[in-house]
Amino acid sequence: MRFLHVLRHEVVLQFRSLLLTAGGIAGAVTALQLLRWARGPQLFNIWGSFGAVMILAGVLITLGAFGDMRDPRRREEILLRPAAAWEKVGAKVLVSTVIFAAFLTVAYAVASLLALGGYLLLGGQGNPLVFLDRGRWIQRAAESFWGYLPVQAIFTFGAVYFRRNPLGRTLLAGVAWLVSYVLLGAIMVQIVFLPYLSGRYGTVAAPRIEGIALDGFEGSLLSGNVWARVAPEALFLEEPLYGLFNIAVVLICWGLAVLRFRETQG
Repeated sequence: MRFLHVLRHEVVLQFRSLLLTAGGIAGAVTALQLLRWARGPQLFNIWGSFGAVMILAGVLITLGAFGDMRDPRRREEILLRPAAAWEKVGAKVLVSTVIFAAFLTVAYAVASLLALGGYLLLGGQGNPLVFLDRGRWIQRAAESFWGYLPVQAIFTFGAVYFRRNPLGRTLLAGVAWLVSYVLLGAIMVQIVFLPYLSGRYGTVAAPRIEGIALDGFEGSLLSGNVWARVAPEALFLEEPLYGLFNIAVVLICWGLAVLRFRETQG
């Protein structure tokens, strides 16, 4: 039950920030769309921005939740709080993931319903479900949350690990990792396809693949068309492997954040 106490304490601390952030963003996005009503009510769908907003605002919420780690006046209080490292980090993670996503989803739903009400009162005609992403708003919220988790996990680790400028340093570390990942992937793909290469196209850098009739742009080794010809079974593994990769990133980053917090606390 100690974890629930820690979680409740964290929710109380972050409640105002969550409420203002979710409500303010949903209101601002809706207000921008309402500007189009100068010539009469029109249908619009604010849910198209939901995924990007969740990531951008969620990163700020995450960094804010761990802000006491960088404040000398609050740092001692959180380190001496009677709870395990995983409980303290876990409470902040839940607030900046599940609870934040719930706040943002409710704020978007309320804003959509208010806009729908105004549209109907002004005599607008059309499919009212457009305001709720044609009834797919829950699905979009779930998909956006799934895409947000790896990003949140990375910035959780950055917020715990870096004491100064965690946003900038985490971004730099992420860019460096991404560049190295792409370079390593390109090298491995070149090695895999080396027996199939037979020169390059004259006007583009894409390689020619023996036995595969593709134009220059489709000839990229990263193209799904090439993989479908050479290793079609790889395409069936793309989605499950992507899901496993996301899960691994989330668990590893959260685990490292707990270990780093425990090291600091010790």
